[in-house]
Amino acid sequence: MAAPARIHMDEGDAPAAEGEVAIDKKVADDQDIGIGDTITVLTPDPTQVKVVGILTIGGEDSLGAVTFVSFTFDQAQALFMPSPDK
Repeated sequence: MAAPARIHMDEGDAPAAEGEVAIDKKVADDQDIGIGDTITVLTPDPTQVKVVGILTIGGEDSLGAVTFVSFTFDQAQALFMPSPDK
């Protein structure tokens, strides 16, 4: 069984607060996005976030055709698993 791919912060930091994200290096390079930029992430309810980190996955700049966005656990849960009344 292969070891899981490791995530490496290439620039900046991992998200530590709501409204912060880290994105994969390929997207950052292709879209000219840098640390401190505000971007819109297409979640079920699109949300604006601040880029605080640029990352690589297993030594690669991306996961191919997949865009990788890292949130804090709490923000990911709020964005993708909202309460049943929403």
